[in-house]
Amino acid sequence: MRLIINIFLIILIVFSLSIIPINYQIIDFHLSYLNKSDDIEIEAVETNIEFFNVSSTESNLFLTDNNFKVCISTSNKDELETIIDSFNIKISNPNEVVKTIKLKQLKNSYEKNIVDINEYLAEHSNQEIYTIEYNFYLRDLDLTSNYYTVLITSADSRVKENISYEFNYTNDNTYIGSSNKSPENMLYTKVYYADENFLRLVPVNKLINSTDRFIRATMNQLLETPDNKYGLSNTIIAPRIKNIYIHNKTARIDLNSYDVTAFNNGSANAMFALDSIINTIGKFSVVDKVKFFVDNKDNANYFHGTDLSEEFIVTNKSKAYVGLETTNKTMLLYPIEINEKNLNDKIVVIIKTLQGINYESNATASLIPTLPSNVKLLNYKFNDKNIELDFSKEFLTIYKENNNYNKLMYESILYSMTSIEGINSVSILVNSEKVPSFTGIKISEPQKPNVFINTLN
Repeated sequence: MRLIINIFLIILIVFSLSIIPINYQIIDFHLSYLNKSDDIEIEAVETNIEFFNVSSTESNLFLTDNNFKVCISTSNKDELETIIDSFNIKISNPNEVVKTIKLKQLKNSYEKNIVDINEYLAEHSNQEIYTIEYNFYLRDLDLTSNYYTVLITSADSRVKENISYEFNYTNDNTYIGSSNKSPENMLYTKVYYADENFLRLVPVNKLINSTDRFIRATMNQLLETPDNKYGLSNTIIAPRIKNIYIHNKTARIDLNSYDVTAFNNGSANAMFALDSIINTIGKFSVVDKVKFFVDNKDNANYFHGTDLSEEFIVTNKSKAYVGLETTNKTMLLYPIEINEKNLNDKIVVIIKTLQGINYESNATASLIPTLPSNVKLLNYKFNDKNIELDFSKEFLTIYKENNNYNKLMYESILYSMTSIEGINSVSILVNSEKVPSFTGIKISEPQKPNVFINTLN
């Protein structure tokens, strides 16, 4: 009877095993029967498991070294090309998406790894794992200096999460800078030149010889072009001025028609000519308005039909001084007018503009933020004619030891805040604490901007 029962149990167990799936990844798998003297060991069978993995350098971290990797590993070599083609890269600055590219457009290095890829694969060490490593070099992508986010996505369903990066990218640029004093027997005078793209007027200070006809000598600088090394336009921006007469804070500008002819074709050409004269002469405290005459006439036959019968008012709005990056690897400060009336609104908008969040809707080519958007303004307060700004800790480290960008950031803040009426100086705290020195300056003490901006020496 006992023999019959044992046979019946063995048949039952064998039948059960035929319908229950076995986990073949368990190496030591055995069954013990009622008769403990009769153990039967069943060896596990390793299946042909395909390996797939995507890894990155530092996902979701702020990068400062301007490059990172994306590694794709698989045991199925035939699918590599399809996997790579499934990845897209979107690069955005605070304002807009600036580039969308395929991962396969990046430089890469191919490596074939066999066995011991990592601890997870130890049990499958006889498999060949193929890895393609893509090195993301920002300098190969023709980016302007800015704060960027990178989002890497894949259409492959096995990639469950996107890869993202944030970084503050800086080109190898030199900041032109400012000055408080001109060389002996020389004078700095402010004039307005066009940028290399002829999109905006840039205030610069040029050295001229000492003269008692300072206004005339200044206006004559518009008939010259700046040195090519500064990356500004080498086109003469305005016509020759025949006479200048100033009375009751109105500057009368007399021109000859044959000098104006070259500035009649095209509204942009005409606008730059007029604005360069108005802004340059308007920087003198004795001028509030400008009136143009051509051959003693003030009609609309000149400057592309501009109505010359009206006086042009010199504006003195608050400004946010952002960066202007040129193809000659130079940086200057460029003013963007702020239209807000309320003092607190002006400060908020200036900060956002310095961060590149509030640029004018057009002509943004080559404009760069001076204050990266991950540097936060924590608080601000007024004391007499000084404004104290309290920034987050990133202020001190965002540009590392790059003195060109640190000075660009700091001076842009000084010029911007003191353009607000009633503010003469700026002091800066970091996380509510005083900073001993930044770019060699005790920034926690009230500081005024240098007298001469964008000095061309």
